[in-house]
Amino acid sequence: LEKEKEDMQEKYYNIKSVIETTGFQVQKTENSIRELKEKKDEYINLKSRCEQIRRQMNLLGEATDIFHTNKGIVKYLRERYILELGNLLTYYFKRINQNPAYRDISFSKDYDIRIKALEGEFEIDQLSGGEKVQLALAFRIALINMLSPTRLMILDEPFGSLDKEHREVLGEALNRIAGDGQLILVTHITVDSLNLPHRLSLEGY
Repeated sequence: LEKEKEDMQEKYYNIKSVIETTGFQVQKTENSIRELKEKKDEYINLKSRCEQIRRQMNLLGEATDIFHTNKGIVKYLRERYILELGNLLTYYFKRINQNPAYRDISFSKDYDIRIKALEGEFEIDQLSGGEKVQLALAFRIALINMLSPTRLMILDEPFGSLDKEHREVLGEALNRIAGDGQLILVTHITVDSLNLPHRLSLEGY
């Protein structure tokens, strides 16, 4: 019995040693598994970021190609804003000129102004001096409408190249324009139709 007791104790200690050793190995394996899982998660995140960056670089490359060619968004924006500018120019020129013969004002691909009328298409050189002034004024108003955050216009002697009839027409148009924004006008010519709210008269100069 003593011999069996000693053998069993020896086996006990051997088994206990094996269990402790195995426990350390299990703990070590669990730590390794945890580290591998963390590295796996880090790898997945890095891979996802790389794919995202790759997609962004591809989009940037496509955008660069579009902006460096005569197609795509550049062409779209140019055509869109040129069309809008032409529509505004037509609207304001008709308000200032009031000649029903003029139908439409647009731009060619080289940005030359084309004037369509009942008799056909005109160039700027075919307009009278007064009509050129009216067109230039309408052009500036259209640009202010599109580009300026502040609707402010300053005019210096806009009636000088116009006859009396067209001065009165322009005066009425400027009254309406002044109602949509701020207009500062300098002139030495009396226009009966011009009726701006604030006037500063300098006489004897």
